[in-house]
Amino acid sequence: MLAQIINRLFNMGIEAAARAMKRLLVYLVVASILLGVAVGYACRASAVDLKPVVLALAVATITPSMVVMRVGGLLEAARRWREVVLGLALIFVASPLAAMALSRLLDDPGLAVGFVVSNIVPASSASLSYVLIAGGDLELATVLAMLSIVGALAAIPGYLRLYAASCSISVPMAPIMRSLLVALVLPLVVGQGVRKVLERRRALARSRPVLQLITMTTLLGLIATLVATHAQTIVGRPLTALELTALLGASIGTVMALSELLTRWLRVSRCRRVSITILAATKNQSVAAAIAVTALGGSAALAPALAPSIQPVLAMMYLRAAAHRERNHISSQPQPKRVEAEPLG
Repeated sequence: MLAQIINRLFNMGIEAAARAMKRLLVYLVVASILLGVAVGYACRASAVDLKPVVLALAVATITPSMVVMRVGGLLEAARRWREVVLGLALIFVASPLAAMALSRLLDDPGLAVGFVVSNIVPASSASLSYVLIAGGDLELATVLAMLSIVGALAAIPGYLRLYAASCSISVPMAPIMRSLLVALVLPLVVGQGVRKVLERRRALARSRPVLQLITMTTLLGLIATLVATHAQTIVGRPLTALELTALLGASIGTVMALSELLTRWLRVSRCRRVSITILAATKNQSVAAAIAVTALGGSAALAPALAPSIQPVLAMMYLRAAAHRERNHISSQPQPKRVEAEPLG
């Protein structure tokens, strides 16, 4: 009896902590960036020395999302083929092309290629959380997330080859493929194995708050570490960091606007429209960080470090705007007239 009470209190504490972190995530990300700048500038942190730490934190951030995702949902894609095709077109065509076009505004080739990488990686578990908050189609979002992971194994090296050829720069493909295997395939295999164990023990639902806490905590550590390795650049060239953040916001905003335009034109329902837009616009920056640090080096990791400061802000702004439009739509609908009963006699 006492053990059950302690276990119940522990679970309640974990759930409360997860809710608090989700509510304060934007502020915690900003605090992690500031901490990374302060520590990295004081210690002159080196990206080479911290590469194993970055890779370990990236894998730890990605794996919980692979536990949550249900691979069996891929079989349900046929029922939503139109929305799935549109979502994949936005993820693998619109988002990368918008990023490649905007990257031309960056003078530093390392910053530019890191910016492109941060926009061609698949969606994250945070994307599914946004969909859940907005009351979107979670089943469709899960299918798109899984397909984006599978497609990224071909899309990331393909787009980087295309980008390198268009800019006449060298991009090492062998290290990139190794990074993809470590950052995507390994967490997927481990995550699905853990999911099966939790399902057999009927503990998957109870484990979600713990998985969320692990994801958010390791993400904050990853952001602080990445920023620390570029603290000299951020302090020495603050306008460069602001320009990069603004371009990241412009890329996300462009994809969101295009998704809204196309889904409305195709008369996609509101709940599915939210799922498509969020999955197309929000990216797993942990995967981008792993690729940038282990394969590209230099200043390429700055974009994945700064993206989490703008991505959740724009996602929540979009969700609030979508909810506001939905309320206005409902209030504008004609209300049924009340029929007064006539008095007897």
